[in-house]
Amino acid sequence: MEFRRRRFLRLTAAAVAGLSASPLAWAQDYPTRAVTIVVPFTPGGSTDIIARMLAQRLEQRLGKSFVVENRPGAGTIIGATAVAKTAPDGYVLLMAPSSTMAVNVTLYKKLPYDPPTDFIPLAGLARVPFVLLVNPSLPVHSLLELIAYAKARPGQLSFASVGPGVPHHLYAELLMSTAGIAMTHVPYKGTHDIVAKLHAELLDILALPEIETEILRLGMLPFENRSVEGLQDFVKSETVRWGKVVQQAGIAGSE
Repeated sequence: MEFRRRRFLRLTAAAVAGLSASPLAWAQDYPTRAVTIVVPFTPGGSTDIIARMLAQRLEQRLGKSFVVENRPGAGTIIGATAVAKTAPDGYVLLMAPSSTMAVNVTLYKKLPYDPPTDFIPLAGLARVPFVLLVNPSLPVHSLLELIAYAKARPGQLSFASVGPGVPHHLYAELLMSTAGIAMTHVPYKGTHDIVAKLHAELLDILALPEIETEILRLGMLPFENRSVEGLQDFVKSETVRWGKVVQQAGIAGSE
């Protein structure tokens, strides 16, 4: 017997909304195998931390593994879609913030999932307070001073978020519309710490004489590494460069 809809962990509602009376005996044996909790954000954030805390407690109480899987990207759509497409048997759960269940419905022309039919809310976990922070180099010491400063410089200030349509972004949009100011939105992909650590470690390793010697022995040349951002630009330029070659060779889309 299957649940009618997938289950997610975030918004408050009845946990038995998609169940009839007959599966109750089956539910008493749940879970019989490992359960995955999908977090649609990068590791290390508050949602990820809560998911791992819950996973540990659920393991202790239910006797089976609860594994947290991070699937960030596309304003939580990647993670939510992955869960929506799994079998609705309660073995894949979703940590779903308001952007997943509410904001994205209006933000996107078409979603690959339908919040009210693809998910059953199990529990409201926490409310997230937001704090407005400014760069200490700005000559402002209050919200009113910030608004006045921004009004005098329309479009010159920027604000960061973890992506379009997430609460961090929308609260700033609300502030701008309420205060009559204009700022530039700069979305980031998440907390880039692991990337920076691995980047630094790899550069140190590649700089070792024995590594460079081995690369040369294999008939290759050392790569002139740069910043992560520089490497991203390099990838983009290579995509354009080789895309032209493929087009000119008449083999585009042939595979």
